[in-house]
Amino acid sequence: MSVLEGEEAWLGCTLLGGMPPAQLLWLGPQRRQVEPGTLGFTLHPEGTQLRLNVQGADPVRHGGTYQCVAQNALGNSSRSVLLEVLSE
Repeated sequence: MSVLEGEEAWLGCTLLGGMPPAQLLWLGPQRRQVEPGTLGFTLHPEGTQLRLNVQGADPVRHGGTYQCVAQNALGNSSRSVLLEVLSE
């Protein structure tokens, strides 16, 4: 996914099911869990989705590979998305 510097980006992740029920979380480019309210990140849980909003996209702080992780007592599964922040 590409976004212009200073713009807003939305990354979405949907939970397809699992037993026992799973939790969703986002890992940022440094492989640390994304915490809401830090560095322009906001998390929006919507039913079986967890959307990540990046505000004021910055190439250094926000560019890179993000992972959505679904985890439960039996293990975890993840999907990656590359966020490219383009300078004008």
